[in-house]
Amino acid sequence: MLTGFTNPRLKPGVMVLTLFLLSRLAIGAWALMEPEARMVNGDSALYMELGRQLLEEGAYEGYVRPPGYPALIAAVYAVLGTGWWGYAGLLLLNLAGGVALWFGVMRLAGGGFSVARSATLLMMDLAWLLFSKEILTETLFTPLIVWMVAGMVRGARNATLPSVARSATLPSVARNATLPSVARSATLLGLATLLKPITFYLPWVLVPYLFWRKWPVPRIALFVLISAGIPFLWQVRNYAAHGTLAYTSIASENLMTGHAAFTLAAAEGLSHSQAIDSVRTLFWTDVADPAALQADEAAFNARKSAVARRILADHPLTYAIQIAKGMVFTLIDPGREVWERTFGAGPAAVGITETIARDGVWSAAWRILTEMPFLVLYVLFLAAVYGWTLWRLPSAWKADPALTVLLLLLIAYFLVLGGPIGYARFRLYVFPLILVLFTNPRLKPGVIAKTP
Repeated sequence: MLTGFTNPRLKPGVMVLTLFLLSRLAIGAWALMEPEARMVNGDSALYMELGRQLLEEGAYEGYVRPPGYPALIAAVYAVLGTGWWGYAGLLLLNLAGGVALWFGVMRLAGGGFSVARSATLLMMDLAWLLFSKEILTETLFTPLIVWMVAGMVRGARNATLPSVARSATLPSVARNATLPSVARSATLLGLATLLKPITFYLPWVLVPYLFWRKWPVPRIALFVLISAGIPFLWQVRNYAAHGTLAYTSIASENLMTGHAAFTLAAAEGLSHSQAIDSVRTLFWTDVADPAALQADEAAFNARKSAVARRILADHPLTYAIQIAKGMVFTLIDPGREVWERTFGAGPAAVGITETIARDGVWSAAWRILTEMPFLVLYVLFLAAVYGWTLWRLPSAWKADPALTVLLLLLIAYFLVLGGPIGYARFRLYVFPLILVLFTNPRLKPGVIAKTP
């Protein structure tokens, strides 16, 4: 990976890489001045506690989260302790993930000027800067996804093409992917799922795409076997310990108090908090023995999922609208919550999704405009990136339809699964994929390479 410093295609981005590292070190140093206030978000405390349990007891109770990130936290704690140095170690882990992400995006960005442009935009993204100092999975999850894509593509610089064409073309998703590349990509996807369960269904979503790319059936089977098999080991553990093949219990909670509650709020004109109260009331209705249900974690979470699915089935159109709204919020949320956590007196009461649900779109927009005008500039930056990307999409399709479809499929997958609960943090693993489309060189039809 370090060969990027001597690769002529990546040289334009080296200076920006230096600025990228300096900016991350600066925000990390600021966070370490008050790590508990500036590094800990809504999920951090749970991950830290699971890491401590792994370190002290070798396991943790329940299956609220997969074991990947808690295991990394436990490893850092084992070396540096749980105090200030532990926070510093977790920051260094984030920095390593940022560098890996950097080179992954650079590998997919195209040639010369495209690398510098992509590098600059990645450095300028405020959400990535602010979240890069927090204890969360995205800083490690996202580079795994980007390198998974890199493993599925092959440079289209055939020896038979003119040198200009060889330097201008993007890599293409290989039809005859080699076994090592299939195994590497599948392993990266499996490891990503151990960090963050959102990719649990992704191996199966990719199957039709791989058939479209005419991958041989044995290699598709290998890809699914490895990428789904790695997280399946955690499911086996859950079945042995709790009698369920569910991957995590947080999924049922998010489905009920997130997706279902937002949908119910929109359908019945409630606030999100009122909808959560209604959903919880429905959850306990007709439960004969509440204590017994709470004691059975598998049954408890299965009921959450059942209640949520019942609400969503009753309001399918409203749910679809809420997913669409959530996708937009994810793309444009300026990150008021993480900004206040980083530079303000304390964390914001709620993020943009709940603010809009409570106060409406215009009230939330006015609050951001009047209280944090700098974040409005960031929204304009995002809008410019998205607009330019859409304008360049036909060029990307002509240059490499296989890679373009793969990137769009991944972007849509992440946005749809985030749905109504999406916000700036959910954009972290989408924005680098958008950058690859943004920086696609405009190729002339005569020099577009064909995959064999």
